[in-house]
Amino acid sequence: MTFNPKRLTIGTEVELEHTSDRLLAAKIAKDHLQEDPDYYSKLDIVENRPWILTIGQAAIPLGSEKPGWIIFALLGSAVSGYHGWKRNGTVTMAVGWAAAGVVSPLLTTAVAFAQGFAKKN
Repeated sequence: MTFNPKRLTIGTEVELEHTSDRLLAAKIAKDHLQEDPDYYSKLDIVENRPWILTIGQAAIPLGSEKPGWIIFALLGSAVSGYHGWKRNGTVTMAVGWAAAGVVSPLLTTAVAFAQGFAKKN
């Protein structure tokens, strides 16, 4: 398998924090990149951006990078969660709708209103 040279270099440097053997570090980096080509990007987010909200594959930084998006996503979550609760009467649906509202606030809010916002199913 071929690896993106930039990602392999980054991965090797990260793994050198745990060993002084460059070849071993490169092998470990290759193993991680084979499992997930975005391994070191995700690791960077987890280690260097502590205020992260992750949902599935999406990562939304909770910080100064996109404050408008965060407010929008949280509002979408609240509106969608309320709709899921009132429409179906179950916590599972409320949580599902709320999670969907964070990931795609415009879409879930539009669907909620198209279904008759908060009206029983």
